[in-house]
Amino acid sequence: MKAVATLKNQEPYVPIAKVDATVATKVAALFEVKGYPTIKFFTNGKAIEFNGGRTDKDIVSWITKKTG
Repeated sequence: MKAVATLKNQEPYVPIAKVDATVATKVAALFEVKGYPTIKFFTNGKAIEFNGGRTDKDIVSWITKKTG
């Protein structure tokens, strides 16, 4: 994913993790994953679901706005 490569060089640093919810079913249930792919942004332990476009540009733009 190009979004990961772009974001890893930006300040502030935003760690990105990928979880296979078909394997990590407890994590999927905990965070109410109902469809795939699901993108969540966590701040102070609270999850915010991403409902924007699925291009790398859309994802980077959304995360950049969330992190200021």
